[in-house]
Amino acid sequence: MAAVYGASPPQLPPGQPGEAVHLSASEQMETRHYDITNTCARLLCCCLESHLELNEEEAIFRGRSCCVKSVRREPYAQLGSVAPAELCCGACVNVKTDQSLRSSRTAR
Repeated sequence: MAAVYGASPPQLPPGQPGEAVHLSASEQMETRHYDITNTCARLLCCCLESHLELNEEEAIFRGRSCCVKSVRREPYAQLGSVAPAELCCGACVNVKTDQSLRSSRTAR
């Protein structure tokens, strides 16, 4: 270690081993629900509705229209990146993940 860090190597924070590193690791996250329907989709796609549920282990995307109902579950560990997606100069806003990009490539 001295060869890498010199005379004063980094130290763990004070406390029980591993305790200070994960201060709130055992706290339960409450489930949250969001309506993520964009206005363009609602008007142009047969009353399309999109909802996002965030629970302790995964993000659940639910879509429903007069013709189709879909559910997509994405564990947080597999999400990778999450970014806003805008169309029509910001009038239509959505969320894209690297998982949604991957699934659209395989659907072609």
